[in-house]
Amino acid sequence: RDFWDTYIHLENKHHYELIKEGDPCNLYFDLEYEYEYNMVEPDLEGTAVNQESSSSLCKKECSESYSRVECQKHTLSKVPLELDIQKFIDILALELKSIGVDGFKHVDLDSSSSKKYSHHLIVRMKNKKFKNNLQCGIFVHNFYKKLLDNNQFIIRTKDDRKVFIDDGVYTKNRNFRLYLSSKIGKHAILKMKNAKATLKLFLDT
Repeated sequence: RDFWDTYIHLENKHHYELIKEGDPCNLYFDLEYEYEYNMVEPDLEGTAVNQESSSSLCKKECSESYSRVECQKHTLSKVPLELDIQKFIDILALELKSIGVDGFKHVDLDSSSSKKYSHHLIVRMKNKKFKNNLQCGIFVHNFYKKLLDNNQFIIRTKDDRKVFIDDGVYTKNRNFRLYLSSKIGKHAILKMKNAKATLKLFLDT
């Protein structure tokens, strides 16, 4: 409580939680990708769709005499990919159920910028924690592989395609950015959309 009372009034917050080696921990995810490599064509309502489905729509609805470039109806400016975080949570729920987790609560913190999608997802399992964050990492690596095999939540990087989970944050004595903090030299604050900053929310993260 004393820390919160001081922290909430700081003008510049650049604080991190230390996930100590060997300590029990909640499930957590660092979800990210750069928009530069993940621009997609919107559908006619403006919703982002992948290039394959957009191309199929054009071929189905347009005369064969039109080329992809000539079709003005479907020649739309590309927009940043926006993945469905709720769908991700629904798939995660099934994976957790498979290891005996009956229920959980989650907090989705967003620090996205104009250049990068960046979310921290903290999952509090009912009456359970991982033995340590290395065990947490094993669960995430297995979940990552299943998503990759099913071609789900795939994003592009400069050199490759991968799942949008950063699977490198499960190392010993890991620093994980606190709610309401930004990286030094950056302006993107880690926050929950449309939620008032409270001690309870801080503790849930």
